[in-house]
Amino acid sequence: MVDVADAAAGGRSVETLLPRHLSDRRRSGLSKALKRGLAVPPADYPTIPRNSGRRATETEKKRFLELQDRRDKRARELALDPTLIASRSVLSDLAHDWDKRWPNS
Repeated sequence: MVDVADAAAGGRSVETLLPRHLSDRRRSGLSKALKRGLAVPPADYPTIPRNSGRRATETEKKRFLELQDRRDKRARELALDPTLIASRSVLSDLAHDWDKRWPNS
């Protein structure tokens, strides 16, 4: 599909890239989809979301380690992989948003 998109964007024929057993209905649908895609103006192209790159404060780092310790202890008790309880990204999000989620803690 990447080769088909590249050929279409370059104005080349895509027919040689398609499987021979592709039905006429599917060929027609693909052709219509390519035409619609090529008609999209560059200003409307999708963008790749980028990470905001926020840095954790010392408080957040400490909270993260506390949450990680609690998670790991419970995982050992249950004989589970700790990431089944909470991944590093979940722990990081919790540490970051702690005051929003539990303002009275």
